[in-house]
Amino acid sequence: MLWRAPRWLVTALLALIVVGGTALRLVPFASDSQGAFLGDAAFHIRMAGEAIAHGVVPAVDLMADAPQGRDLDRWLPLGWYPVVGAFHHAMALIGFRDPRTNALVAQALAGGLVALPVALAAFALTRRRDAALAAALAAVVLPAHVHRTWCFWFRYEAIGTLTIAAHLAFGLLALAESRPRARIAWSALTGLSLIAALAVWRVAFMIPPLETAFAALALIVAPASPRLRAWFLGVAAGGTVACLAIGYLRAQAFVFSPIWLVTLAVALVVASPVARARRASRTAALVLAVVVGVGIAWLVPHGRQYVNIVTATFRKMGAPAGLTPMSRVALSIEELAGSGWTDLFGAGGLSWLAAGLVVALAAIAWLGRSARRAEGNDEWLAGGLLAWLAGTLFAITVLFTRNKVVFAPVVAIGLGWATAALARRAWPESPRTPPAGLARVALAVLALAIVGTTVDAVQLVRTRSARLDADFYAALRWLTDSTPADAIVLSTWERGYEIQSWAGRRTLVDGLLEDDLVQERVPAIAAALLQPSGDSLAALCRREGAHFVLVPPSTYMLALLQSAPNAMQPALASTEAKVAGAQPLAPEEARPIVIGMMVLGTSPPPFTLAFEQGGWRVYALPEMR
Repeated sequence: MLWRAPRWLVTALLALIVVGGTALRLVPFASDSQGAFLGDAAFHIRMAGEAIAHGVVPAVDLMADAPQGRDLDRWLPLGWYPVVGAFHHAMALIGFRDPRTNALVAQALAGGLVALPVALAAFALTRRRDAALAAALAAVVLPAHVHRTWCFWFRYEAIGTLTIAAHLAFGLLALAESRPRARIAWSALTGLSLIAALAVWRVAFMIPPLETAFAALALIVAPASPRLRAWFLGVAAGGTVACLAIGYLRAQAFVFSPIWLVTLAVALVVASPVARARRASRTAALVLAVVVGVGIAWLVPHGRQYVNIVTATFRKMGAPAGLTPMSRVALSIEELAGSGWTDLFGAGGLSWLAAGLVVALAAIAWLGRSARRAEGNDEWLAGGLLAWLAGTLFAITVLFTRNKVVFAPVVAIGLGWATAALARRAWPESPRTPPAGLARVALAVLALAIVGTTVDAVQLVRTRSARLDADFYAALRWLTDSTPADAIVLSTWERGYEIQSWAGRRTLVDGLLEDDLVQERVPAIAAALLQPSGDSLAALCRREGAHFVLVPPSTYMLALLQSAPNAMQPALASTEAKVAGAQPLAPEEARPIVIGMMVLGTSPPPFTLAFEQGGWRVYALPEMR
């Protein structure tokens, strides 16, 4: 049996799983080596190229927020790019010198390596090697993870999920560890891996608040144990170091945000003598800690770059929330859309493993056995943390489908736990205990579910493509060939990254919607394009130094209408409804210059039409050319 397999065999099998997971994510490159980096990936590959060429990314990205450029360290985690640079140089030493190929392999490898922390987490819960291997295999084939970590999806998700999974694995080891010194070591690694996660992905900051809530609930249930104390202090210490040391968190004064001040306040309660007092005292201390943390955050200045995402979240949950132009934009972004049941449990989500886990958990409940017998009053903490994260991440993924990439490893760890629980009943260690046929049936169902999920994952990557629209590419080539190297292009935010990377031209806006300047300019550009004359647009171009205006096809019209200033929304309501329903516009609704520019190719004075192909058009200010 694999649970008794020697370490060398388990290590070899884990290596094969990592290699297989990496190869799976490289299938789109194997089938189309000329694939493109689209959207955010265009920006990230450009930054990786800077790290490959110079060892670091530039302090100011002159291609964005033209004409002054963007202070990258203020807005973004920059840890992924030097990792890609180091990987490229390591590959070059053994003869693989193409930076683009090496970057694609680095992306795919980050996705495949998630098997290792998932296996470690499953082993921490079950102390069984077969469970660890099952969890590792599930992690690399779950379409929910593959969908956002394949090679041309060159973004933060793969490396971010890898570091989050490592953080969770070390946390489970700390909560399951009975030896004091080992527990401290695992807790320290929990904090260090949190720093790594925050250095490569902003989304990683959704994990500490969930862990803070779990620590508070655990403290209400029972007095703080050494395990809870060591683990949560590791989380709080690591996150605080990250807030003070990582550029974008330091620039936003995130250490003074409500999220982190509440975390620190709860950590103080966990570390204090009151954590071992009666339940009423512990609960009162936690309530006071939350009030004090939120109160201090209210008084101390800190960054509020994510307020539009928060507003969009409340609106998704049905709460009344006034929408700003940028929160409307956030609600229109596909990756911030919610996941329906069919999406999350379908071929692009948890696939067959969703049904397999339901059967496994039902069998475990029927058999009345857990994965391990509790040996003390804090033995439940590790499993409790996993269950808590599974439930909360499920809810978050229903709101924002992007988070399925983080939810997937948690599901894989849960599969490892279920595998161990069933295997103990299917093949009991004691000869006096009869094997449970139901457990063996449930394990067979899980095995078939993994096979079906693997088939879905293969089908998923075989259908992935990363090709730039030919007409859009022609417009970008025209900008490269026919405009000065220092030209600034005004366009809609959705295409900013591609203009920067593919055309090599500076833009006023792009997809970094948290940027204050982008938040200011997106509604201003929409307002200018929705005027009945070109005067406002020309004034905006002259003020910001833009030489050219790239106008996308009319399929982008709805997004533009949604990003208009609030004052314009009532007048645009009927136009927006008709555009959304593909209905003809009344004459008064067709007055904005962008209607003519997008649909008819007309040139509102003082602009002239300089390029046109397939609905993509470039307009120029004559005096700026």
